[in-house]
Amino acid sequence: MSPNTTTQIFALQPMPRRARIWLNGITLYLLLQAALVFWLAGLQPIAMTIAGLSTLAIAGLMLWFRMASATVLVKDGALTLIAPLYGRAIPLAHILSGTARIVAPATDPTYRMTLRTNGLAVPGYRLGWFRAAGAGRTLVAQSADSALAFQTTDDYAVLLSVADRPGLARAIGQPIG
Repeated sequence: MSPNTTTQIFALQPMPRRARIWLNGITLYLLLQAALVFWLAGLQPIAMTIAGLSTLAIAGLMLWFRMASATVLVKDGALTLIAPLYGRAIPLAHILSGTARIVAPATDPTYRMTLRTNGLAVPGYRLGWFRAAGAGRTLVAQSADSALAFQTTDDYAVLLSVADRPGLARAIGQPIG
């Protein structure tokens, strides 16, 4: 790493209250379900233990989504999304020039989400892989009504709802006019 390397950090906008409530409710439901399964473990000990442990693992995953905060780093020629399960590094050279723009995914014809293919979606929060109406496969970390969207040379789009969307666009060399 050269001494002139700078790191720019962009936090995802805070998860809205309704998303926290949903994730808390799902986690609580799963914990209650796991307790019931372990209580019934005498019926089929091996099967119920596996079911109970699986349910606890999913509850832990929901808690991780709830507690972790997604962050975007721009450093060493790459944009790095740090998020549970769906983090990745995208070389800045793989971001298509001139494609970055601030969008409202709920109404934008290109970035309106049509299908969750692998990810988490609760009201007010999306994280993972989705299909967008006009952009196709899209990596999403969205916790607000608007987000910075751009296309990559790797045949997918990225949608990030960081607090400083224009700053992130400048950091990746895609200034928004």
